[in-house]
Amino acid sequence: MKTVTAKQLNQDVIETLNELDKTGEIAILIDIHGHKFVVLKEEDYKGWRETAYLLSSSKNSEILQKSLEEPLDKCKDFKDVLRELDS
Repeated sequence: MKTVTAKQLNQDVIETLNELDKTGEIAILIDIHGHKFVVLKEEDYKGWRETAYLLSSSKNSEILQKSLEEPLDKCKDFKDVLRELDS
């Protein structure tokens, strides 16, 4: 992935990027001669990539979906799991 520094951007783009933090928006869309580019914060981009990776395996996707459907009161606390492993 190519890195562009603030010195290489015009002031309008810099101001728009600075507004991302203030407004809660997660991305900006840049249209250059009909070619559209999405600019995300790095942490959001990494999160999307991680999610895509986790869901790329059908088996892993199935396990994750089942865990989302499990009622919270039936979930085990991490400390309980560690205790079970110790016994």
